Amino acid sequence: MPNFNPIRINLEDLNNTPILDGQLLFVTNQDNGKNPIYLDIGSSRKQVGVYDWATITNKPFSTIGSGLQVDSSGTLYTSVAWSVVSNKPFSTIGSGLTVTQDDELVTNVEWNNITSKPFNTVGSGLTVTQDDELVADLQTWGQITGKPFSSIGTGLDVINDQLVAIGGGTGVEWGTEVVNKPFETIGGGLKVVNGALETDITLSWNSVTGKPFTSIGTGLTVVGDALTTNFTWSTVSGKPFTTIGSGLIVENSVLKTNVSFSWNDVTGKPFTTIGNGLTVSGTTLTSNIRTVTLTNSGTASYNSTRKQNLTVNGSTNTEILGTKYMERTLTLDTADPTTYTFTSSEINANSVIDIFNNIYNIVPNDVTVTENTGQGTYTVSIEYPPYDTAGTSMLCRIYIR
Repeated sequence: MPNFNPIRINLEDLNNTPILDGQLLFVTNQDNGKNPIYLDIGSSRKQVGVYDWATITNKPFSTIGSGLQVDSSGTLYTSVAWSVVSNKPFSTIGSGLTVTQDDELVTNVEWNNITSKPFNTVGSGLTVTQDDELVADLQTWGQITGKPFSSIGTGLDVINDQLVAIGGGTGVEWGTEVVNKPFETIGGGLKVVNGALETDITLSWNSVTGKPFTSIGTGLTVVGDALTTNFTWSTVSGKPFTTIGSGLIVENSVLKTNVSFSWNDVTGKPFTTIGNGLTVSGTTLTSNIRTVTLTNSGTASYNSTRKQNLTVNGSTNTEILGTKYMERTLTLDTADPTTYTFTSSEINANSVIDIFNNIYNIVPNDVTVTENTGQGTYTVSIEYPPYDTAGTSMLCRIYIR
């Protein structure tokens, strides 16, 4: 049997699409609303939904008026030219107007031919484009009239229509050309860069004046602008202790331990032994927490069981005694006994079977447990007496222990 496979496709791609039995192709890109449908049958491709207007019965009209026609797809459309249309909203088309083949009224008047324009002439530097948009032509600074100033002063320039100070070698010279300076001369070791006052020297400690002290004591040094010590521990005087005990170090003037003691080495412990389920890792006492999850497994039927299990830490899986059961539903017979049978490898000769049903006061006539020799299974048969109401369904469930 071929597969039904609908495809949307452009008419241009139709002939390049291989024929596949059962393939339905919808052509979707025809502006005239005539989108044909093709069906691949065996090794041939046929157009569907095509019919002849003349053969259609129960047509909405018996004849087609002048200027109208119905194509092969059953579409009614007009082929009348504008000139022969009657009841037109206007009888003649004005100058500069045209009606297209899509019945759209458009203008083809150029700007010069338009009457009642909002302005008769276009000013200097302005142009009306073919899209009837009034735009400004690009003008150089020299061509612009009505400028707020006629010439640009020394050290200034117009860049991207912005008046900017260019500075530098061709701009304003600090000493003679800048007026209203906050100071007339620049001190030693100073310079002006891009209008900012900066220093161009790196002072050594010896050249600094107004120092809080004139010399640096033994064991001290200046690194960058920071006063630091370069003493080693052995040379420090006035130490709070003269020697460092075993397992201790001084690192960056901080007393630290570098020994990892084992639990047995620790004295004065708050407890001497660690109880079951607890561990000490480093100096942290932690509990080996166990997670217990109650889960259900299996689907109860006449040949499979369902039971509940306890899962500990996601690994062990222990069955909960008394939760294993099988069940089935049968329609009770009104003339003969109805027998429910359950077969499973989880039933054996020592199994305890508890029987339940969902209709009150119906008691089995007989219950037997039979070994299926060579199959490793046992079958439980439960016989119920005839029931007086026809078509009654009853669920019977057995619990296996």
